[in-house]
Amino acid sequence: MSAEIMQLIFYGGFTVLGWWLRHKGLAAPTNPITPPVITPASTSGHVTEATLLQVLESLLAKLNAAPTPPSKS
Repeated sequence: MSAEIMQLIFYGGFTVLGWWLRHKGLAAPTNPITPPVITPASTSGHVTEATLLQVLESLLAKLNAAPTPPSKS
């Protein structure tokens, strides 16, 4: 067998082993951790539309800035 076939069998075995362990509940926590839901109310107003617009405008200005020509050494 070539090295490529052995590598595919090796990785395939780990894939099947990982699936089986998750299926049996051995590789995953019993209570999965879920990320918090981010809503405007949960941020306490720290991010406003004006702030977001200001950040986006500054990023756009950086993207539109004329690139400096490369210096010849």
